[in-house]
Amino acid sequence: MNRKRLFWQIYPSYLAISLVSIVVLLLISRFTFRSFYYQEKAQNLLEKAYLIEENISNLILRKDFDSLQEKVNYIDQKSHGRLTVILTDGTVVADSREDKKLMANHRDRPEVITALKGQVGMSKRFSQTMKEDHLYQAIPLYGPGKNILGVLRFSASIKNLKTTLFNISKQVFWEALVIIIVLSLVIGWYSKSITAPIEKMKSYIEKVSKGDYDQKIEISENASLEIDSLAQGLNRMTGQINSNVEKIIKQKNEIEAVFTSMVEGVITVDREKRIFHINRAAKRFFELDEDKIYKGIPFQELIRNHHLMEYVDSIFKELGTIEKELHLHNQQILQLHGTVLNSLENKVMGALLVFNDITKLRRLELHRKEFVANVRHELRTPLTSLQGYIEVLIENDLTIEERTKFLGIIQKNTTRFQVIIEDLLALSQIEKEGDNDELKKELCPISPVIHSVKFLCETKARRKGIDLKVDVSEELNGNINQHLLEQALINLVDNAIKYGPVDSQIIISAKDLSDHLEITVQDEGPGITPDHRERLFERFYCIDKARSRELGGSGLGLSIVKHIAIAHGGNVALDSEYGKGSTFFINLPSC
Repeated sequence: MNRKRLFWQIYPSYLAISLVSIVVLLLISRFTFRSFYYQEKAQNLLEKAYLIEENISNLILRKDFDSLQEKVNYIDQKSHGRLTVILTDGTVVADSREDKKLMANHRDRPEVITALKGQVGMSKRFSQTMKEDHLYQAIPLYGPGKNILGVLRFSASIKNLKTTLFNISKQVFWEALVIIIVLSLVIGWYSKSITAPIEKMKSYIEKVSKGDYDQKIEISENASLEIDSLAQGLNRMTGQINSNVEKIIKQKNEIEAVFTSMVEGVITVDREKRIFHINRAAKRFFELDEDKIYKGIPFQELIRNHHLMEYVDSIFKELGTIEKELHLHNQQILQLHGTVLNSLENKVMGALLVFNDITKLRRLELHRKEFVANVRHELRTPLTSLQGYIEVLIENDLTIEERTKFLGIIQKNTTRFQVIIEDLLALSQIEKEGDNDELKKELCPISPVIHSVKFLCETKARRKGIDLKVDVSEELNGNINQHLLEQALINLVDNAIKYGPVDSQIIISAKDLSDHLEITVQDEGPGITPDHRERLFERFYCIDKARSRELGGSGLGLSIVKHIAIAHGGNVALDSEYGKGSTFFINLPSC
């Protein structure tokens, strides 16, 4: 609502009353003068008509219309008033200003109609003949036996009336304007004297509302008793407000500090399900602007999650406590604890919602279950094979060739079992050192590490006809753990050799990209489809498990590479096109 200041309520009101009074007086004066003018003019025309009534009647009786015309012309010259003589059938037989032959029948004129009824007729209208406004006064003309012979009409222009009224109005206007100016000044001074103390109190209250409680209202001695009492009351109230505000601010700061520092998201809503309070953690959970105030906004407009809305509805419906898991669109999982808020009178004020982020916990549980399942599966497979072949060797009388074959299979599964155990232990050790920041690193050249990897893998590559190439500067240095970085690169190169085609090449390169070191292993293998890339570095994840077991892999090689990079403060990446090879990246922090 657009409210006005008290001054602009008092001053315009008083001024409007004065102006309306002046305008009303002017209108009454104008109307009175105009009525007086018409009455005087009509009376004058009527007197003139009665003076010549008898002569005009005699001329009509004699039907001496020529003399009648001369008569009306003469009277018009002397009285400056237009005369018209009209017979009972409306025919104009004489007119002092217009040729009677050109004039229309006047039986329908208002004043003529009234006069033909034996009464004095009067009207004001625009004359089509004279092209100006006229005042008409008509009387009946009687013959012998009081028979009406016709109508004598006197008329006069009222053009001068408009001019006179305009001049008088103009003069009165300027006089009224002076009066209005004087009145506006007087009324303004009077209104100001009434509102000045109130303005002081308003200014005082505004300062108090901004936290300035040291102000005191000083009212002049001429102020009214009511204003003085009000000022004293406000001064006393200020002291009490100051004390209470200090307590409230202290409590508010304590509560805000608690809400702000909480890792749990907290939202409170009123009975109409409008936001009452929401802390920063909750804003982050639901991707809201942390600096914006959301108080008073309907809950369902702010957070568009129909499951959460159903939970809130159930809190108000059951008036109890609920515990639910909420899955957000960004794959985040929140544990919701909700309950009703009651007032001191045990009436429902709203609801309290507390959110705990359990996304990592649920993911860890999922990874743990997958890891246990994978470990059990990967270990059971070689153990089952070992057990089966050992039972065959014990229970059957086999030839030397058969025994040799079965023992070879047992040896192969034993080796795979050993590889899995060693990789699990290595992965566990890498994760431990990375989490506890215990990884020993030193500034050393990258080139010797890469050339060592080439030397160790070259024999295996040569057997398959794969050419190993190295592209690294001798001056490139990095803050690394040489043994772990070498192990990571061996795993990548070993995979490239296993899955690479015959007579292809593998390029190991490293370069400084100013903000980080990039070490790559590029092969010409079958490539990796997009649906496998996201999970490729997970433990025991294999694109083709049958082929992986055939080639002797543990399923942990790429996971070890990932955790070695993380332990160095870096990350791994993959760029691959199906059917055209893959490039694995190890990105490490610059020195």
